[in-house]
Amino acid sequence: MTESIEEKDEEEEEIFTYLKNTIKIDRDDASKLASYLRREEKTTQGEDISILESQQWKKAFAHVQLALISKKKLLKMVNKIRESEKEELLNIDEIINSRSSIRRQEYTQIMYLHGNTAIIILEEKQVRFNLNDDRWKSFNLRNGDEILCEYSFESNSNASNSGLSVDNIKFPVLYQSEVNEDDDFQFVLVQVHCIKSQQETKVKLVNDGQKKEKLKIGDKMEFRCKYHNDEWTAVDIKILQRASLRRIVDIKVTTTVKNKQEKAFQILNWLEHPLEGTIQSMLHAYVHIFSPKSRASKLIVHVSEKIDWSNFEDIAVSDDLVNYYKDLHDSPQKDENDNKLQWLKMQITLEAMKYVAKECIIEVCSIPNELIERIIRNLKHCSGSSSMTDSDSTNISHAIVLLRRFIEKYHNTNEEEEEDLTKLQKELEQIEALPILIEQQTVDNMYWIVSKQAINPRRLRIYLYCPGCIKIKPDRIRSCFFP
Repeated sequence: MTESIEEKDEEEEEIFTYLKNTIKIDRDDASKLASYLRREEKTTQGEDISILESQQWKKAFAHVQLALISKKKLLKMVNKIRESEKEELLNIDEIINSRSSIRRQEYTQIMYLHGNTAIIILEEKQVRFNLNDDRWKSFNLRNGDEILCEYSFESNSNASNSGLSVDNIKFPVLYQSEVNEDDDFQFVLVQVHCIKSQQETKVKLVNDGQKKEKLKIGDKMEFRCKYHNDEWTAVDIKILQRASLRRIVDIKVTTTVKNKQEKAFQILNWLEHPLEGTIQSMLHAYVHIFSPKSRASKLIVHVSEKIDWSNFEDIAVSDDLVNYYKDLHDSPQKDENDNKLQWLKMQITLEAMKYVAKECIIEVCSIPNELIERIIRNLKHCSGSSSMTDSDSTNISHAIVLLRRFIEKYHNTNEEEEEDLTKLQKELEQIEALPILIEQQTVDNMYWIVSKQAINPRRLRIYLYCPGCIKIKPDRIRSCFFP
């Protein structure tokens, strides 16, 4: 790509301006030649072109491709200046028609593989070479691999490159960098040779299933670069130095966890407005009334979004539990059922929390603060309901304490403490807020019990036996039945 004038130093810009405006050669040709003359011949002004001898111009034309008309204009101006200074004139035809063998090396990438043939770009042209050549057969080259290619060609300054051949291929010196991450993926920042830029490029770290060790922020590693799916990725990764262990609270939430949190929020939103198979959201809009004295008024619009419950099958909330909650919510005796509604809401809220927290443990990342705040707020709301007894509120408050304790322990755990994470996962499963009994009837020594936790309430017959009060007959069998 042609450098912009702003990127040139002052001397190069002066040479460029002289070539373009005074000699009037093509702008792109002027830019390429000015860069070469400043870099290789150390010229500092346009008139310096008259100092260069024939061999220097042959070398320049071998390294910089110029149109024939640009070369002739340039050399005629050189001779004009030399003539005015009584210097020997250059042989323009001999310089333009000369041939020279040029050897170069360039960073490039495998653009395409077709059978045993690889295609790369050199000198802005497609070049093919045989993958089975003994000089690089063992490299196992793949699409997108970055390589350092040594090549040669005979250059006729009056024609385009001809006879270009690949002489050798090497992998570049391995890159070294530290692992970073953003909301989308882990990456490293390096100056990729192929890009030929001083700016660092974000090189993606892909989990190809072959890495036995999980990379984390701050790990120092070495790797090669490969261009794949329109982005640079790191391959052949080797960890040089592990970063210090982090507490889980310091590890960013992963994309997978964010996706599950979004599903949990949808469930929690539904609990507030359990319409028939829908999740309801609220949209705020401002409506301007076209009247000179009117002000913008705020309009609240309820927008219902159809919910597909099949998308929530991985959350441990049964259809019966959801349907029971909805039936009670829509019941004419809603106020009378408020106690049961709060228990069901609490159970569904806890399951939504566990659903996300389990994924956090798998991904080894922090639990999102916004989720924690939302869950605690929901549980406190359930506990503070006027329909709740003191015992009910105590049970829910205890569940909140257990949940906070779990979150604190989890967040203060180091990321590689697998045994502790396994224990915490079991601890998470055990967080419950068991309801007290809501109905008792006695007939003789039989108790009929209905649990608030039951989805479809059923009565359990429990037989009570006291050895101190009842004399056991030897021919009687003691048994307990749960129909």
